[in-house]
Amino acid sequence: MNRSVRIALATIVILIIGCGLVYSGIIIGRSAWIPHYGSINSQGMRMPFMGSSEYCAHSNNFGNYMMGGHRMMGEYYFNSGDDIQPLPIDEVDLIIHEYLENNSAEDLILGEIMVFDNHAYAQIIEKSTGIGAMEILIDPQTRSVYPEQGPNMMWNLKYSPMDSSDRFQGPGMMSGSSRDGFEESNITSDEAENMPVSSDQAVGAAQKYLDQYHPETTAEEHADRFYGYYTIHVLRADDVIGMLSVNGYNSQVFFHNWHGEFIQMSDH
Repeated sequence: MNRSVRIALATIVILIIGCGLVYSGIIIGRSAWIPHYGSINSQGMRMPFMGSSEYCAHSNNFGNYMMGGHRMMGEYYFNSGDDIQPLPIDEVDLIIHEYLENNSAEDLILGEIMVFDNHAYAQIIEKSTGIGAMEILIDPQTRSVYPEQGPNMMWNLKYSPMDSSDRFQGPGMMSGSSRDGFEESNITSDEAENMPVSSDQAVGAAQKYLDQYHPETTAEEHADRFYGYYTIHVLRADDVIGMLSVNGYNSQVFFHNWHGEFIQMSDH
């Protein structure tokens, strides 16, 4: 075999090996972006990935999955532990009232508060309409207030913090931004009241999700209405353990898998 033939064969072998490596890299890269199937959150809820329009995808690595690598919340929000002391409800109340006052939110009032072992959650309601404006989280260590991730950012048609160029600025993004108060869209309360998916249908979609993936839990019969979606309590043996949201236009279900163990709640 002459030298030219040997060089040609060696070149072919190298090309075959190179193509194999490239193909393997593509396969590995694709699999790395598939969310974890059957993952379990802190309430023991199974978080499946569903590709149909009936369910919303979930991922344990929520920040990277939802925001394309921009982590809106720190890893802290995915962990619970003895070193984190939950906030008393009275203190959460004071923090949120100060937050609303600092943001010139004249038509926004505090609604429900829920305390978990890794953060506190609260609903902000429009005083004039009674419709939910936004959902927020409170860090028990820094007392910082954050817009809740998930439906509050993705589906909120009026108050979503994602409608601004400063949405990736980090903690306290509302109070720390260049806005004078809360920025609103043009959606009306009538549109929110007449979403294609009714509150009863939203509860039905939530229950169907729970029946399939965690049959010992139930969806509370009442759905809290927001601009574009509903948020519903999840119950186990009639006790609240967490919540999920249902899109008001396509019935997608999105479980709030970032909450820790539920401690207590208070309505306003």
